Amino acid sequence: MAGQFEMALSQFAQKAGERADAAVREVVLEVGARLIARSPVDTGRFRSNWHYSVDAPRSVITASTGERAVTGVEAMPRDASGRIHYIQNNLPYAMALERGHSKQAPNGMVGLTVLEFSGIVDDALSVTR
Repeated sequence: MAGQFEMALSQFAQKAGERADAAVREVVLEVGARLIARSPVDTGRFRSNWHYSVDAPRSVITASTGERAVTGVEAMPRDASGRIHYIQNNLPYAMALERGHSKQAPNGMVGLTVLEFSGIVDDALSVTR
């Protein structure tokens, strides 16, 4: 799945041109918002454990509940284009939830968002024009 994302991001960077940094920021924020919105809620811990990083993944797990934004996204660099951005949930049961273990998210979260990625990019490009 990562290879498909990387190829899509390369095509996106070519389309975006000088608006790339703003558009990448918009894409990352929208992907994060969709992942959170699709996350099943029991205690809120899973939903609040989506973490952002750039250039390398982070192995972070937090105890907090109730977060409504991807943790760390406020630190996204201004030169966002041309870099690798990660949004991940490191809880041990994340893969089970992605595979439909929850009745609240029977189709997962990440796979659905990947399917929508092209539309998210197109929307970001139209916003940053």
